[in-house]
Amino acid sequence: MIFHNFWVEEKEAFIIPLGDLHIGDKGFTKKSRAKLQEKIDFVKTHKNAYVIGMGDFINCATRSSKSSPFEQDMNLEEQIANATAIFEPIKDKIIGLINGNHENRFVDFTGYSPTISMCDRLSVKYLGDSAVIQVGVGVHKLGIKRNEPALTYVIYAHHTSGGGSTLGGKINRTEKLSNIVVNTDMVFGGHSHNIGVNLEDYFIVDTNSKTISQETRYIIDCGGYLEYRGYVERGQMQPLPIGSPIIYLKGTRNGEYTQAQNKCIKVDVN
Repeated sequence: MIFHNFWVEEKEAFIIPLGDLHIGDKGFTKKSRAKLQEKIDFVKTHKNAYVIGMGDFINCATRSSKSSPFEQDMNLEEQIANATAIFEPIKDKIIGLINGNHENRFVDFTGYSPTISMCDRLSVKYLGDSAVIQVGVGVHKLGIKRNEPALTYVIYAHHTSGGGSTLGGKINRTEKLSNIVVNTDMVFGGHSHNIGVNLEDYFIVDTNSKTISQETRYIIDCGGYLEYRGYVERGQMQPLPIGSPIIYLKGTRNGEYTQAQNKCIKVDVN
């Protein structure tokens, strides 16, 4: 698990968790590419929009995997090159990339992740198998907390693992992340190809002030870009929308409010 700090000085930020592209799989179609380009264009045209890579950027099928190498239209090097080319126009706005189970197939065979190769080519941070990402948004009033973010949001991002063909099973897989890192504002889960958000409340005990506060965590399934075919169809899995959510985070300039008063998260799953 990697800890990563990231600071956006604008008053607000948009975070797009982008993964499960499966470039190289024949299910990554022209429609898939067009939907992905919509998100790339959003990041390009919004100064305060950033990406967290959620894994399974490439298909990396083997003879022992559920997805077949015979259902691919690119070899491994072509998959890495194409994925890198897609991310190249927004490389300066990528917070980091984590591994997916498809990249970890290659790790199992060789000990080396294709995600590392992508990060090297793009000059972005490699986040391993999971990461706690603290995103600061906005700036404090000068003279009060100079050079510190006004608000901070904590994200735990993991590709997740295991099965789950129902919508409940998919969101449950992501919800389990909140038991790994407890005090987060959001958990991001990939792998299921589902796009969705659930809210989960929990209590925080402060023994110094002898108070109990109720907090809210967002459980977010981060979508995918495969059309319905191949092992998904053979496995009797249901079709899912193609795309990724956009998460809006509010910050402040000039420190107008306290952090507790001003935190704001909105999730667009369309």
